[in-house]
Amino acid sequence: MKTIVYVSRSAYPMHENQLLDILHSSRIHNAAVKISGVLLYSDSTFI
Repeated sequence: MKTIVYVSRSAYPMHENQLLDILHSSRIHNAAVKISGVLLYSDSTFI
């Protein structure tokens, strides 16, 4: 098992519908390539 941590800052605050779009596409892609994990978002920062 490998662990990767990625931190990114959005250029602008994300709206709920944008975050839901990311969630939807990530679930599809990650299931297809057998990736699991968590994406956290707070104050324009993804971890």
